[in-house]
Amino acid sequence: INRIHKDYLHIRYQGTDKLYVPVDQIDLVQKYVGSEGKEPKLYKLGGSDWKKVKRKDQSSVQDIADDLIKLYAEREAAVGFAFSPDGDLQR
Repeated sequence: INRIHKDYLHIRYQGTDKLYVPVDQIDLVQKYVGSEGKEPKLYKLGGSDWKKVKRKDQSSVQDIADDLIKLYAEREAAVGFAFSPDGDLQR
């Protein structure tokens, strides 16, 4: 473009969808981490299937966060046991 040459990363999606990411923005791309030996599912770029998966995952993350908040609140409220200081035999 305007005699400026750039390198791009070509990412394929389901069907004929393609995305070109400039190499200077490669930090926006993350490696897929999934089950070993299992092919990742490809979604159509901007499709409704991907939005459903994202919504479901966001809901799961929210549920986990809520559970963690409850757990830490219970731990904070619980009465602990204070051990006596170490004696000569323990040192």
